[in-house]
Amino acid sequence: MTTRDRLLQELATLPDTALPQVLDFIQTLNIHLEAEEDQRDRAGAIAALQGIEREGTIAWENLVAGL
Repeated sequence: MTTRDRLLQELATLPDTALPQVLDFIQTLNIHLEAEEDQRDRAGAIAALQGIEREGTIAWENLVAGL
């Protein structure tokens, strides 16, 4: 049984009154995960800009690969 299956099984056992709390937790978790991804994206962009400053240019492949 996968983790997703186990979560769905546990979710099915909860009373409806608890579901808003579960939803709030999931939404909060998604916000944090998106913020972490944004930080990684910013770090990659900063690294690319630093490479451009150092070398005067940057290869497209390096830019796409995120350095």
